[in-house]
Amino acid sequence: MPSAPLVPHGDPSTLFISAGMQPLQPYYLGFSQPPAPRLASCQKCLRTGDIEEVGRTDRHATFFEMLGNFAPAGDYFKETAIPLAWELVTRSFGMPVERLRVTIHPSDDQAYEIWTTKTPIPAEHVTRLGDNWWGLGRGPCGPDSEIWWDRGPDVGCGRPDCVPDHCDRFTEFWNLVFSAIRPARRPERTALDRGGDQAGHRRWRPGPIEAPGDRHRNGSGPHQLHPPGQDEHL
Repeated sequence: MPSAPLVPHGDPSTLFISAGMQPLQPYYLGFSQPPAPRLASCQKCLRTGDIEEVGRTDRHATFFEMLGNFAPAGDYFKETAIPLAWELVTRSFGMPVERLRVTIHPSDDQAYEIWTTKTPIPAEHVTRLGDNWWGLGRGPCGPDSEIWWDRGPDVGCGRPDCVPDHCDRFTEFWNLVFSAIRPARRPERTALDRGGDQAGHRRWRPGPIEAPGDRHRNGSGPHQLHPPGQDEHL
């Protein structure tokens, strides 16, 4: 799908599009039917929520393009989305398994089981984080699962037991959101009639991975996240 305008249409809750799935919210909420069961886009986004961090880190920005693949009508969910993401990252991008880590929401035992049985990632490289929950405005929302790149023990705190989101050693570059819950004005949330998957990758996030200071442990140089011609796999 082409990128929607940066200024949203028909959504008075926000001034700018801030996520790849935002233009697709009517599909997820069942207000209209998507043009296809599976969608992909490169969406222009603008975020100011963490603008104070821009320039202080190598992973914050305001304007960016988000590559995403979506199943707003429930054509696939966790059991398919996780293996698809892993195949893209390890086979198409060629990223070494030993440099990858995964985080999941503490309550998401299903995602943990899929990661540890349907992919070769070791169980000790899967961390439960309370922050792994994502939603936007009117919804939907749900637990998410992120894939992180290990920049090496010489980056960050230096602790041997370091885990993602603890310091600058790990860079999150892929997010799988399992949207299955509709936010409500009251404290309770209600389940959607159908769960929908969304996966996203910000095109500027390869910077920390490809940066000259981020070397393979064997000293062969920085890893290239986007081999030529691989963006179309999204």
